[in-house]
Amino acid sequence: MQNRRVVLTHGVATMITFAYERLQAGLAMPGLFEIGRRVWVGLAIAEILLLDECSLEEE
Repeated sequence: MQNRRVVLTHGVATMITFAYERLQAGLAMPGLFEIGRRVWVGLAIAEILLLDECSLEEE
């Protein structure tokens, strides 16, 4: 798929604000996932890959 990227950050509040600003501006917002700091990295990666595999592009 084109133009797909993953951004990892601890700035959840900043990213949520950024996401809403994009939506209000009518820009594409592919998605935003919040993952707790206590979640094992391997589990987080597995869950993100599962979401990618099971989601449709237009969702």
